[in-house]
Amino acid sequence: MKLIDDWKSSYQLLTVKLGAILSAFFTLLILFSEQLLVVWSAIPQQYKDMIPETWGIWIGGIVSVAMVLARLKKQPELHGSDNEKTD
Repeated sequence: MKLIDDWKSSYQLLTVKLGAILSAFFTLLILFSEQLLVVWSAIPQQYKDMIPETWGIWIGGIVSVAMVLARLKKQPELHGSDNEKTD
């Protein structure tokens, strides 16, 4: 396995930050799943019916697109200023 250049500063990459945040979010969802089920059951059914069933698919897609866009975003603090030319 070959690591990327400047792997020691990878904590500055937006994708690494986004991945860490999402990982923490889903870990919290798992840890507090029983409490979330209690809260979900307390919500009236009329409000639950207003949430489209396809939201789960959309959320997964949005997270995937956000990860790609974060990786493609130019990060001058990692690669130098815009005035420098790279070959």
